Amino acid sequence: MEIIEEPQKKKYMPKKNKKEKKLKKLLNQIINSDCKINIGKCDNEGDIIFEVPMKSVGITYDILIDYKKEISSKFVANFLGEYLVRENIEEFAKIITGLKDEYIEAVNKYMHAGFGIKIYRDKFILKFNVSLIQKILMEDFEKQIV
Repeated sequence: MEIIEEPQKKKYMPKKNKKEKKLKKLLNQIINSDCKINIGKCDNEGDIIFEVPMKSVGITYDILIDYKKEISSKFVANFLGEYLVRENIEEFAKIITGLKDEYIEAVNKYMHAGFGIKIYRDKFILKFNVSLIQKILMEDFEKQIV
């Protein structure tokens, strides 16, 4: 009696590569941390810069260097930037209310197109346009009235 085995069917599931795992690990570290931010002022063109101390995220510069390629992508900068703005929207909203006469010029003259990011030894710095704050506040307001 001869036993013939069926050939194994290949599974075509995408393999998670190391870059995806590294990116997920980095984002989880930042999202799950008690991230403290230092917010600057709004400049004449409506741009705001804020700093994120690496200590508050639980990341050191040496660790961050391993993630240089991931963190310098537009996706990561925009994801982290918007996440941090939304998590601290009350603090960012104070900037809009403090504009007074400059509000129309700062908020409506330019439109937020994305975040810029710079990495320093003890912090990373994000830059964005104040119009994003107005957009987020309007989204929140619309959710409340529905």
